[in-house]
Amino acid sequence: MDIKTRIIKINPELMDPDKIKIVATVLQEEGIIAYPTDTFYGLGASCFSEKAIKRIYHLKRREPSKPISIIISDINMARDIAKDIPSLFWKMAGEFWPGPLTLVLKASSTLPTHLLG
Repeated sequence: MDIKTRIIKINPELMDPDKIKIVATVLQEEGIIAYPTDTFYGLGASCFSEKAIKRIYHLKRREPSKPISIIISDINMARDIAKDIPSLFWKMAGEFWPGPLTLVLKASSTLPTHLLG
């Protein structure tokens, strides 16, 4: 497997469109990125790329039966990826996001099965 590593520093206070475009291209080409969160570094890929998701499972040595988490860009994206969203979700996400809070929801049928373990 040919792996190219490239470090791209992105300042969240001053977004550089050229750097964002580079990262977006990596994701569109089924690549994998590493990114900081409030609590750890994560590996990321397009959740719609089975090839990229399989790479993440391989790199993390994660059991294929375990589902993988999805980070959403905003609170409203939950409607696209989850079903039966409880009212408590909207309250907690509205109160604590952005921030180090993980909320677990039921996956909608629109999500690829390779994410669901």
